[in-house]
Amino acid sequence: MKKWIRPALIIFLLAAAVACSKNSDSDLPDTSASVRVYQFVDSNTAHFDFKLDTVTLGSNLGYGDNTQYKQFRAQKYSFYVYAAGSAAPILGGELNLRNGKHLSALLCRNHLNVLQLVVLDDDLAPPTVAANARIRVVNLCDTYYEIRGRNNLQPLSLDFRIRWGTNDTLRIFDGIAYGAATSSPEIRANPYQIDFNFRDSSLVLGTFPFQADSGKVYTLVTTGTATDKTRFKMWKLQHN
Repeated sequence: MKKWIRPALIIFLLAAAVACSKNSDSDLPDTSASVRVYQFVDSNTAHFDFKLDTVTLGSNLGYGDNTQYKQFRAQKYSFYVYAAGSAAPILGGELNLRNGKHLSALLCRNHLNVLQLVVLDDDLAPPTVAANARIRVVNLCDTYYEIRGRNNLQPLSLDFRIRWGTNDTLRIFDGIAYGAATSSPEIRANPYQIDFNFRDSSLVLGTFPFQADSGKVYTLVTTGTATDKTRFKMWKLQHN
């Protein structure tokens, strides 16, 4: 099996609710950028609203819901998350929109039940080979496990493998930690089975079908609890 590069860290992570003073926008061009929102809080009852300054990005988004890209002037904004229907933000921070960029904001919740927002820079460039697709993986499973003989819990990172045909397996990414996003390598456009394994192990935690189409750019997002097959999910986001 061939190993590719290890995952890179996420672009930006908004932490607890905060109101910060804005710096000068002189380094930001007077052009445009786009933002879309995904709601990945593992709950069947939680719904959220999202705003950029006073502009609504999405309303009453439930688990797995998303918006389309919305275009804004390239500058610095305040990003807010609200419980659906509420006027009081429960999470917020500053977000720089730079010229020509497409950003995805992914709302999730860590193992301490704290809301967090992972913001990714989406590269919409098509694959260099027409028959290929590009994939990126983001791990939003903040899962912990206990090591035998020890009383402390350890964070679980995931290995990512794809299978096709009968015996062909490619190990692409190793050790994808919670909140991490990988690079975007090209693969052949094919139907695949995706395996997420326990780090450095043959133990498969979840298997999901994935159809990669020619010329498309995807992000595959894991959510839920990786050690619980009833809650472990993979979402396919298509960017073009």
